[in-house]
Amino acid sequence: MTGDNETDGNEWEYSFSWTITSSSVLPFYSSIKKSLDNWPGGDPVEQEILSEMHKQAYQMLIERSFREG
Repeated sequence: MTGDNETDGNEWEYSFSWTITSSSVLPFYSSIKKSLDNWPGGDPVEQEILSEMHKQAYQMLIERSFREG
């Protein structure tokens, strides 16, 4: 298989952007935090990805607090 986004034989990279409303930030953060807190084990790479998502969601939560007071 070939493609512009192919990084090796097993992994693909995709890039996209999306918008989240300020009222959705807390539920988004909470769901990621719950998933990380309840991590059942498995592929450590998936846990690292989830951890990075948690960090970014927390940054959104802080940004929302800063903007909305």
